[in-house]
Formats: sequence, C-alpha cells, structure tokens
Amino acid sequence: MDTFAPRAEIRISGVTLDADVSRHVLSVRYDNSLELADMFTVVLDNGGNRFTDSPLFDLGKSVEIHLGYGDRLEPMMLGEIASIEPAFPEHGAPTFTVRGYDRSHRLRHEMPDRPAFRFTNDSAIAAQIALEAGLIPVVDPSPFTHSVLHRATTDMALLKQRAAANFFDVYVWWDKLFFRFPRPQTEAPVLEWGANLSAFSPRVANAGMAGLQVVRGYSQELAQSIVGVMSATALDLDAIVEQLGSAAVGALTTLGRRVVRGRPVTTPLDATALAKSLLQQLLEGMYEASGSCLGLPELRAGRFVAVRGVGRRFSGMYRLKRVIHTLDSNGYRSEFEVTQRAQAHVLQLLRKAVSENPPPDRPESAQGVVVAEVVAADPVRYEVALRFPWFSDIPDVVAAPVATPMAGPGAGLFCLPGAGDQVLVAFEHGDFGRPYVIGSLWSHTTAKPVTAPPGVTTVRRIRTPAGHTITLDDTPGMEKVVVEHRTGSSLTFTPTGDLEISATNVRVKVKGTMDVSGPT
Repeated sequence: MDTFAPRAEIRISGVTLDADVSRHVLSVRYDNSLELADMFTVVLDNGGNRFTDSPLFDLGKSVEIHLGYGDRLEPMMLGEIASIEPAFPEHGAPTFTVRGYDRSHRLRHEMPDRPAFRFTNDSAIAAQIALEAGLIPVVDPSPFTHSVLHRATTDMALLKQRAAANFFDVYVWWDKLFFRFPRPQTEAPVLEWGANLSAFSPRVANAGMAGLQVVRGYSQELAQSIVGVMSATALDLDAIVEQLGSAAVGALTTLGRRVVRGRPVTTPLDATALAKSLLQQLLEGMYEASGSCLGLPELRAGRFVAVRGVGRRFSGMYRLKRVIHTLDSNGYRSEFEVTQRAQAHVLQLLRKAVSENPPPDRPESAQGVVVAEVVAADPVRYEVALRFPWFSDIPDVVAAPVATPMAGPGAGLFCLPGAGDQVLVAFEHGDFGRPYVIGSLWSHTTAKPVTAPPGVTTVRRIRTPAGHTITLDDTPGMEKVVVEHRTGSSLTFTPTGDLEISATNVRVKVKGTMDVSGPT
C-alpha cells in the first residue's frame, strides 16, 4: 500500500467527478456508525461562486465515496445529497459543503402508512421493508412467526427490535439491507502502538454493572411464570482473569443482581438466552476506547480490529462502533471508537439504566397493563387479592378493586373473579401500590364456556364455575335465549316465540290470582 498517495474518488449519479471539479475538493469525510446513518461530507473551494448555483450537487442526487491509496480504492458508501452549505467567511476563501447520508437514512426517519404484518416471520418483514425502500434484501431465516405485528415507528426501529429478538445484525451497506446472524471475521486489521496506531485511549470500569442477570416474564397463554438466570461466573472466566485480573472473578459476584422485566420471552430457554446476552453485553461494555491511526479503508463499524502494544489488559480484539475517515491537506487518517462489544460502552449503559430504572429514592413504576393471578376475593369490598408471578417468586399479595359495568348505588353487575383466575391489571399513575382489575383472561389451557369455529361469534354465554348458564344465541333463523341450571333444567325462548320448560318436576306457587289465557 502506497501510503504517500492517498486518494478519494467521488461519483455523482454514477459518474466520476472530472478533473475540473475534483481539483477543488478540499476535504472528504466519511462517518460510519452502527447507531446512526452513515454520513459523508465533501468540502470544495467555492471561489467565484463556481458551485453555488451548479446543478451538479442538487439535493437527492446519488453519491458514491471511494477511499484508498493510488489505484487501490475501496467503496465506502452509497448515499444521496441531503444538504448543500455555501460559506462566505470574513477571512479566507469561500467554501461549498455537500452533506449526505446512506440509504438507511429514510428508514430511520420515515413512518410509512402500511397495514400490519400478518402471519409472517421477521425475515419476511425485513425483506418486504428492503424491497419497499429500493434495497436488495440479504436475510437469514428467522424462527419467529407473528400472526399480527402492529407497528407505529420507523422501519429501522422496527428492524432493530426484531434483530435484537433474533440476535441478528441489521444494517444497510451500499444498496443492500442485511438482516442476519453476525458473520465470523476471518482476518482483523492489526493496530499496534508505536507502529500504525497513532493514539489509543482505553478505559475499563464496572460502574452500573451487575454480575447476576435475572430475566422474568409470564406466559399468559400457559398461565406460567418464566425465569432465566445467568451469572458472570458462568462465562469465559479465563478471558476475564486475563484482562481484568484474578480478583475480577470474586468482584463479579459482588456487582449485584439485576432483574429485567417486560421483555418478550416465551420460554425459560428464551429468558436464559436473553439473560446471557445482556450479561455479556454488560461485561464487554466494561471496555471502551477511542483512537486514531493512519487511514485504513478496511476499518468499518461492526468489524473487529486487533489492538497490540498497549499491555495485556487492553490488548486484544475490539469491535469498531464508529469510524471516521478523513482525507484533507493533512493526509488520510482514521479515527475510531471501540468497545469489546458494539453498543455496550459504559456511558451508554449508564444512560440506558437511568432511563429504564427508577431513581434510588423512588419505587419502580409500571406502564401499560399486566397479567396477575387472583389469590382471594373479598365480596364485601368488591376487591381481589393479586399475585404478580412475572414480578417475583416472593408471594406478595396486593388488594385491587375490580372494575364492573354499572357500578351504581345498589345496582350493577356483581361478578368477582375467583382464586386462580387470570386478570388484566392497570396501575393508577404507574403506582404498583394502586392496581385496578380491568378485565379477566383465559389461558390456552383453560376450557372456554363456548366452543365455536373461528370467525363465528353469534353465541354469547355466561357460565358460572358451578355450571349454571345463560345463553344468547344470535344464529340467523335459530335465535334463542336459554337459561339452564347445572342439573339440566332449563327455560328456552325459541325463535318462534315459544317458551319451553324442561325440568324433572314443575311446581308453580302464586300468592294471588294466576290468569292463563290463549286463543283456544
């Protein structure tokens, strides 16, 4: 590689800038990040307003950036012009700055109005989004299938959410959208202090860490709590000892316990895998660093580099989180931010913890609705005692009023849930101490009072635990109302207006006169 001949090549709408334009380029900057859309910045000498009104840099035009040395150029990004910024300073020459983003930019900002995804998996969703955005989908099969996946967010936010659920990477490069398992990197560039590594500032810290991750969830369909546990001591201890020291293993057990709730886990295996992933992310996030080196086009966010010459503790493999390539009058250089795992650096984790966890002087709050189990009922107060199996194994019981239709003085529907029933609970102002039961739920293992084919909703039935029923049948031509005792005695109001009484014996008692009349 001829490091004395750095070069950038810019193509607008697929055409390389001619010499009359390229000789006025003052600098080229390519900002490559795992979190944000890739961005390019090109600054040109704008003497004589040569580019101010030029259609060459019209908004929306496609731009290709290639960087390297001599004739060995690497394609860096394909994007589109998003802004043009002429500058007319008091001192110095006027400049013309062109900025743009890669093709993930629109996915991160637009919220298209499309129907919900029905009966499909995450890979098919990613492929559909890619095709709608004019991108080529490169996806791995995913096991998650959704009957309905409602969305009210950007496409990229949805893709990131689904990628996290599948432990996938999701990113856009050139004209392709990748939604797949991370691929192993066969060879990593070596950055060595004193050779090609100009500067390196690492840091290791354990602030905000927890050595035991517990993931708790609840399966409403199976009426079972789901728990997954992972300890730091179950991970790669040799690597931890080598990089953190022999005291690290003992320290990890004292870092505390973190309980994660509200994540979509459906089995204990899912919960354990999520706990391991969160713990690995936290531990690898103990390392963070920034550095700079001679310009290397192969440095890209998401790829690994081998850092050497900075001591045993900080030498090793790092994943690039952000890389900035700059080519200007000072030459070609690459600046980077790294962690042992992308998206896991300490400051970000602390910010995430602050946003997700309550302050030390304030209890945890609850947003939305949750599922609870009834332990006991109080008919006098029309309340039930609740247990939250997804929250803790400790059988804490909380009393909650039950919402009911027409709760007026001496009037209303009196129908308390019984012990063992599943109920849907909301919290006043998010306060765990003020729950309200707003409805009841059947699990998939619970028998329903009505068995009907899918789509048929003409039969409504009220059935008590003892077996008494009131049936309202709206089937066309067969409309009827049936009041039935658990022993089989019944009153049936037929479609013809008849009243049918079915019982072992019938006794009629009146305190006054009984009149019976009819046409005959």
